[in-house]
Amino acid sequence: MDKLSLYKMFLMIITKTIHPPAGANLIIAILGTKTIEFDIMPVVIGALFIVIFAFVYNKILKR
Repeated sequence: MDKLSLYKMFLMIITKTIHPPAGANLIIAILGTKTIEFDIMPVVIGALFIVIFAFVYNKILKR
């Protein structure tokens, strides 16, 4: 098992913040690919999407 995925699952259980999409992501990560890229790439893509969306939103509203 991937240690990073186990750590994330442990933190979600302790903080009682497990929700179905996050729980499913970790199960897929544990049972599927065991590379660090699998853990990091969704975070990078999601963060880039949020930044680009915020930039476009602020340009549209001229803030």
